[in-house]
Amino acid sequence: MTGKLCYKHLLSASLTAILLAQSANAQERQDEPSQSASEALVGEIVVTATKKADGESLQEVPAAVTAYGSAQLEAVQFRSLESLAYSMPSVQLDPVGTQKGVANFTIRGLGVNSSVPSIEPTVGTFVDGVYLGTNYGVVFDTFDIDSVEVLRGPQGVLFGRNVTGGAVSLRTSRPDGKFRVKLRASAEASLTGTGVNQTYAASVEGTLADTLFAKVTGYFSDDGGYFRNITLNRNDGKLRTWFVRPTLVWNPGNGFDMTLIGEHGNSDGDGGVQSNPRYAGKFEVASNDPGFTDSHYNALTHETNIDVGVGDGQITNIIGYREFHIASRYDADGSPTTVYHIAYSTRQNQFSNELRYAGRFFDRVDLVAGLYYFTQNITYLSRDDLRYANLQGDFGGRQYSNALGAFANADIDLFQNLTLGIGTRISRDYKRVAIATRRFANPQPCDIIAETCTTYDFRSNRTFNSFTPRVSLKYEPAQGIQLYGSYSKGARSGGYNLRSVTTAAPPGPFNDEKLDSFEVGFKGDLFDRRLRLNISAYDTKVNRMQREQTQVNAAGTQTVIANTADARLRGFEAEATVSVAKGLVFKGSVGYVDGKYTRIIADISGDGIINATDLALKIPRLAPWTYSASLFYDTEIGSAGSASFQLSFDHRDGAAFNDRNVGFLPAIDNLYTNLAFEPEAVPGLKLSIYGKNLLNERNYGTDTPLGSIPSGGSHQTVDKGRVFGIEVNYKF
Repeated sequence: MTGKLCYKHLLSASLTAILLAQSANAQERQDEPSQSASEALVGEIVVTATKKADGESLQEVPAAVTAYGSAQLEAVQFRSLESLAYSMPSVQLDPVGTQKGVANFTIRGLGVNSSVPSIEPTVGTFVDGVYLGTNYGVVFDTFDIDSVEVLRGPQGVLFGRNVTGGAVSLRTSRPDGKFRVKLRASAEASLTGTGVNQTYAASVEGTLADTLFAKVTGYFSDDGGYFRNITLNRNDGKLRTWFVRPTLVWNPGNGFDMTLIGEHGNSDGDGGVQSNPRYAGKFEVASNDPGFTDSHYNALTHETNIDVGVGDGQITNIIGYREFHIASRYDADGSPTTVYHIAYSTRQNQFSNELRYAGRFFDRVDLVAGLYYFTQNITYLSRDDLRYANLQGDFGGRQYSNALGAFANADIDLFQNLTLGIGTRISRDYKRVAIATRRFANPQPCDIIAETCTTYDFRSNRTFNSFTPRVSLKYEPAQGIQLYGSYSKGARSGGYNLRSVTTAAPPGPFNDEKLDSFEVGFKGDLFDRRLRLNISAYDTKVNRMQREQTQVNAAGTQTVIANTADARLRGFEAEATVSVAKGLVFKGSVGYVDGKYTRIIADISGDGIINATDLALKIPRLAPWTYSASLFYDTEIGSAGSASFQLSFDHRDGAAFNDRNVGFLPAIDNLYTNLAFEPEAVPGLKLSIYGKNLLNERNYGTDTPLGSIPSGGSHQTVDKGRVFGIEVNYKF
């Protein structure tokens, strides 16, 4: 039986069982008090990323964290990680654009700049405690999320390697035995005649037996294509996405609970939207091939929690499995003729297990300690179709990796208001690859259609070891006020380049990237909790920075991954939430990053020599200034119901796109508004109208000058412009 069919049967059976189980007691259920947006935004947020048994208040964590609970996510109209891309200081949660769903996340100037699946992220993504081993399948819409936590700065102790920039942690909603139904439907479009994006989502949860709770969440989106293709006279950017997520929680009591979460998802439609400004207007494309995207994934997470008497603690074990596949093609030249097209196929599967203990000793020591295992297989193939030169080459490779880690962190209350944090992690990461570099002559080493390679001209293996300690000191001079300082090390594993076109530029191994970071901060709930103010400043030194260098010549694009330089990143961030008046809340943030190379290891500029020219280049994707400001207002409208209004403005500076600084990403000003009404006559119903990117700014995630490619111009993966939408939410 196929995975898709299995999930359909599971969804049907689970929904039937839940609804039958609740039919007898649905009338007895009492309505839960609703929370307005203004109340949610000033409420306490408990974060789970510190891995303490009962979580920890956001304001108690001695680190720079932006967190949203379920109420806050509803207040800001959360739809995907990308929808938060501009609202946090020094954070960019953008897709790569060339392939759908692939992340290019950057925090504090540290990010990746390609869709090569074997490159390790600088910003780790975790879903229900499970690390996602690649950036693939990360940027898609989602629904029924319990929390989103974004940790800035290296998180090497609790999260391990590949979190040098930070970590993004999502937790899906779980059933607690109460019967609930949530429904959502929306439609949005540009109002210029291009396609409509329709979404439908639902979740139902309840009790199957006295101690067995269940939930099923489903989501479907049909995007009719925002961009007008002036060559093919059609809409481009079409995409259909759906997923189903069943969840079971068994809670027999006595300090024991077990959770099983499955998810199957699928996305198919056009390829990444490529616009070449030489041939098309602001939100137009001129490509003669819309390309295609066909991706699917299966994921399974099993979590067990057992309370133990030692330290009044808890043992947690999280097992995660995920498999992902995507096949795609896009028009790399973006012109009305077939010049240069690229196709990809990527398969990935991973398995992980984390066993940890969290407890408190002597009424002054909070301890978290554990062991971690991870294994992953990646198969990647690419086809370069240079039709203008009558050349076609299939190439790629496979990679096996495994990782082991042991970690411990202790927060020690030295005095009533002074806490010392000491933590460390030891990690071992092993990788083995077989790579077939590109060859235009027959026979081809690989066949992208069959997803096989018969001839490999590069084989290698390497082990990378890392030691990532952290020391922090937290001082609380008064209730609701915290001062902290910390030192931490981070490590990003070295590896290999599966997108290597020639052994003349070796596929690897490149060395691991390591950094040292100092951070100080202030957190305060002031003026009777009417003002929440969090400020942080940091100084980070990066050694052997890993960079993906994209080079364009007559034979297409070539990606070279190497340790190119040492760098220093310094900056500050501030976030504020102000309860201005009853029902009126202001939320704002500002971030600044100053990044410079301090030592050059490899030629970055491409002139063949290492000199001051390389040292003066800007670090790719480093946007110096980010800031945002939002107003949230809600009020009662007599006996008719209640209304809420949101107006948000976000800014991000422009940045260099590639290492050679011959492509640049634009500065963006983003304006968003939302007006919602909840009628008193229909409890649980919420009607909304909204507008996104109201200034109609043109943003793009890549800017690759095509140089010697005959089409000329530049390859840009463009984002949507102005959008208006309506949405209906109903829960009971």
